[in-house]
Amino acid sequence: ASCGTCCVDVKEGAELLLPAEDEELDILDMLAAPKTHRLACQIQMKPGPGRLRVVPVNEY
Repeated sequence: ASCGTCCVDVKEGAELLLPAEDEELDILDMLAAPKTHRLACQIQMKPGPGRLRVVPVNEY
C-alpha cells in the first residue's frame, strides 16, 4: 500500500476485519481519513461467516 486510491468506507462488518497494520495506518493518517475508512488492498478478514459492506471513497 502506498497510494490510498483504494480507500473504502466500511459500512457494515468492521468487526470481521483484522486490525490495520502500521503501513495502512500511516497512509490513512496521511489522508486524514476517518476511523471507518480502510484500504481495500490491505483488508484481511477474520475466518468465519459474516457480511462485509464497503463503499468506495472518491475524495482521495
